[in-house]
Amino acid sequence: MAINPSEIQNRLAAIPITQKIMAVAAIAAMIAVIVAVMLWANQPVYHLLYSNLSAEDSGSIAEKLKEMKVPFEIKEGNAILVPQEKVYELRLLLAGQGMPSGGGVGFEIFDRTSIGMTDFVQKLNYKRALQGELARTIGQLTEVEQARVHLAVPEKTLFSEKKESARASVVLKLRGGRVLSQNQVQGIVHLVASSVEGLSAQNITIVDTHGNVLSKPSDDTFGTALSSYQTEYQRNLEKSMEERVQSMLERAVGPGKVSVRISSVLDFKQVETTEEKYDPDTVAVRSEQRVQENSSGSAGNASGVPGVVSNLPAAKNENPQASGERGGSSSLSRKAQETINYEINKTVSHIVEPVGTIKRLSAAILIDGNYEIVKGADGKEMKKYVPRSVEETGKYTEIVKKAIGYSEERGDQVEVMSIPFESSALAGEGEVVSESKFQIAALLPFIKYAVALVVAALIFIFIVKPLMKTVLAAKPQFGGYP
Repeated sequence: MAINPSEIQNRLAAIPITQKIMAVAAIAAMIAVIVAVMLWANQPVYHLLYSNLSAEDSGSIAEKLKEMKVPFEIKEGNAILVPQEKVYELRLLLAGQGMPSGGGVGFEIFDRTSIGMTDFVQKLNYKRALQGELARTIGQLTEVEQARVHLAVPEKTLFSEKKESARASVVLKLRGGRVLSQNQVQGIVHLVASSVEGLSAQNITIVDTHGNVLSKPSDDTFGTALSSYQTEYQRNLEKSMEERVQSMLERAVGPGKVSVRISSVLDFKQVETTEEKYDPDTVAVRSEQRVQENSSGSAGNASGVPGVVSNLPAAKNENPQASGERGGSSSLSRKAQETINYEINKTVSHIVEPVGTIKRLSAAILIDGNYEIVKGADGKEMKKYVPRSVEETGKYTEIVKKAIGYSEERGDQVEVMSIPFESSALAGEGEVVSESKFQIAALLPFIKYAVALVVAALIFIFIVKPLMKTVLAAKPQFGGYP
């Protein structure tokens, strides 16, 4: 049946004024609610664009986003959030323009040069650029949140007798709960030393924001001045043994039912021994020399009259004896010499004993027992702890001894005990809650639209529909006629 417009107009006129006011107010409220729900549903979901920004980077990125007319939010002063669908696009665009710069000035400072720049300003800018580039490189480590580098490079002079060496200091702000190992610290030291001309690793100091000195002034890995290396080596050794024992026992008694603690005493002494041993019973000919001389000739005595006359040729012919001619018998001589050098057998040994050898090990292992379900006095079922037998703990003790390399000569100790463990149900609930939070965050955009549809449906069912019934059911009343 078609509805006549005049009939609808008569029915509206028959509605009391109070109902009309209520109807108009309900319609206005309905429209306001629908508009609010739609605005809330269409509000963009903000995701993280950059975090842990410096004040300079935050300001430059915010200014750029304003120029691009992109909505953004700043939280905690160093984190910028943008709409989810524009995160990756904005990162590419900002990276192309060199943002964020890492909180310092790099070699891009030379992109803007002026003609009147002096040599002093050039050197100063180079120093700033080198400090900024080093800070950016160090800041790429996972454990480092922010880095700052200071360089003290002396000027080169021709007439200076004393040559000053370059020095550097690095300040690190570590992320929450993160710790740098000594290998990483030494890596930073050598990185800085290799980047600056004339800078040695001994002249580099690294500290954190709490004032703790992280670097050591020596290159000796196991020297007395580097006790941190010894501590780290000992900790890694103990941790490796604990993980090895725990993973093995958990296969037998179940995960979460074993707790292993191992302590070690290590010998970090550096011992070098040089030995020379001689064997007098074993000799060898080193060199041999033989010399033999043979000589023969005649021997006689001088005779004749001394003077000039006896030496004249005529005098020699007439009187040979007067002329001083020699005469006598022949002789023969022989000489032999022999030299032999012997070498005694000698053994030279140079022994360098290993550093960080194990002097003693102590292991304490706690193993959870078994549980039986029994009925209590009130008839309810409950768990009863049953400790493991001495024979079973003895087997586990032998297994642990084999795993850690037990030595009775060193005085090693191994103790295995069976005690009840607390339930890990709370930990499992915590994991479930965290997973549910992650799923809710992923479904949040869809939830917003679902809520908007539900609110619109409720408004239609409880406000619009009753109002339409009231309007259509009202009957016009004319004077004298019901």
